[in-house]
Amino acid sequence: YIFNNNTTMVQFAKRLLAARHDPWQDYYLDYKRLKKTLKHNKIGRLEGAKQDNDNFRVSLDEQVEKVVLFFLEIQGKFASQLSSLKQQQHVLLQNNNTNNTNNEINNNNNNNMKEEEDKNKESKDRQDALSRDVEALKDQYDEVGHDLVK
Repeated sequence: YIFNNNTTMVQFAKRLLAARHDPWQDYYLDYKRLKKTLKHNKIGRLEGAKQDNDNFRVSLDEQVEKVVLFFLEIQGKFASQLSSLKQQQHVLLQNNNTNNTNNEINNNNNNNMKEEEDKNKESKDRQDALSRDVEALKDQYDEVGHDLVK
């Protein structure tokens, strides 16, 4: 949602509510609560009460802290997922290198054409499996990226 200069505060509150990501709804800044606190402080000052904005400042600090802590938690989860994916990628690459080395040794040592064909088929099957694993890993990276930009 894009907010333009003509957006009133009522429209802002409705658009903010409509744009939220439901699984994260508890971690959004409570705009309605802050607005109510600010309005209460304004009414108190109009009625002659000597109030400062401590209530609003405390509420705002609590809300900002809630949002920041949530972002840090989400960042940690993404970092953990990326680390796990990198480890999986490393293992896949090591397995691929081992398979290639084994295939070279086997090809040099085998004179039997049938054994060589079987080994080539096995190698191709391993390569296909590795390709599927790499593709799955890529999809997981993409998923983490999409989650990050939500």
